[in-house]
Amino acid sequence: MKLYEDKDYTKEITSVDFGIVLAGDTKKVNYYLYNDTNANVVEIQPKLDNNEVKITKFPTELKAKQGSEVSFEWTASITIKKGLRTELSLKFFELYD
Repeated sequence: MKLYEDKDYTKEITSVDFGIVLAGDTKKVNYYLYNDTNANVVEIQPKLDNNEVKITKFPTELKAKQGSEVSFEWTASITIKKGLRTELSLKFFELYD
């Protein structure tokens, strides 16, 4: 499974980046998850290392070589000069034909 910045799956990323958000403001970001394996994946369970970030759109399964848009939302409690970047981890089962 890989995460991309663009829907053409050309700009791979390794973390969810919100940039700088002023305290009290909410920012939503969209990325694209791609199943690069030859197996269908089911029971996808995403987890972010920052509990202030909400996962607003995420698939529970993806077929082999299929992608899906994913969305995250963050309401900043304080303004961080360097912005917020958080890591995404996934648990899932692979099903082979």
